[in-house]
Amino acid sequence: FNYNGSELGFRILSMLRLWRLRRVSSLFARLEKDIRFNYFWIRCTKLISVTLFAVHCAGCFNYLIADRYPNPRKTWIGAAYPNFKEASLWNRYVTALYWSITTLTTTGYGDLTPQNTREMLFDIF
Repeated sequence: FNYNGSELGFRILSMLRLWRLRRVSSLFARLEKDIRFNYFWIRCTKLISVTLFAVHCAGCFNYLIADRYPNPRKTWIGAAYPNFKEASLWNRYVTALYWSITTLTTTGYGDLTPQNTREMLFDIF
């Protein structure tokens, strides 16, 4: 990732917005203790929310790795869509989510596989 110092600093500061997610955790904790709400449905909602957030983050980060790679054709999405940077944002996002869901559920059909070392390292962890 080739960033100059100020841009990298700005990106790190903007990531601090994730700190606001702690409010969501406290909201779920309050709702779980509130007798007016069904505990089971609050827990289901929490599970779905956390899962969707993890799927979104994994898909976006894997796409970021592919987008920043020097040779776009030697990436997981470049192997499926040679000119993926020209595709619509929606198609790229859905493809990244598809990769994330099939990987995180261990379905892994094999149609989107890592093509370089960076992607392989990300897929391992």
